[in-house]
Amino acid sequence: MQAAQVLALALPGVVLANVRSAVLNQLVTNIRQNENHVTTGIVSTAQIYPVLSDNRYHDLALELISSISYPSYGYMFTNPYENATTIWELWNAPLTGPSMNSRNHIMYGSFGAWFYSYLAGIHLSSNILTIRPRMASETKKHLMSKLDCQLSTLHGLVHISYTRDEHDTISKPILLRVTIPPNVQARVVFEPFFHSA
Repeated sequence: MQAAQVLALALPGVVLANVRSAVLNQLVTNIRQNENHVTTGIVSTAQIYPVLSDNRYHDLALELISSISYPSYGYMFTNPYENATTIWELWNAPLTGPSMNSRNHIMYGSFGAWFYSYLAGIHLSSNILTIRPRMASETKKHLMSKLDCQLSTLHGLVHISYTRDEHDTISKPILLRVTIPPNVQARVVFEPFFHSA
């Protein structure tokens, strides 16, 4: 069910504007009914994180990616049966037989693009570098209080890091560091993530 909704929302023109919010609400309801877990496969897993982040559910996307209970990426690495060193073909790989069950299945690694373009917010075009990091909301900042990302581009190294004060010793502080390659024009854009930002 999640796969059909995610792909319909991700592909342009598939969902009519007047029903888009209903399809999105159904997706979010299904995720919550599954105790904040995905039921997607290889093709739709690549799109679920951008779809949620682009539609006011970035915190939910962070909850999904940081989950350690079954089924999740975190479960692959922290389960009591077999700790993964790479990404598995199946969410429940240790519980199934060896046939069609790869322990090195990079197709599920598609979320990596979301890390660069949404979490770090690196967007390259021919004439400008836009940095638009997507941070967790103020009430969910424990999901991701810091980030450190480097990306080698044709123009040179882009480095973005930020830290948020988890203990509220200073009211809503964020320390952002950005390094861009020489001779590259860049802009930094923030979305408001707490009231009155």
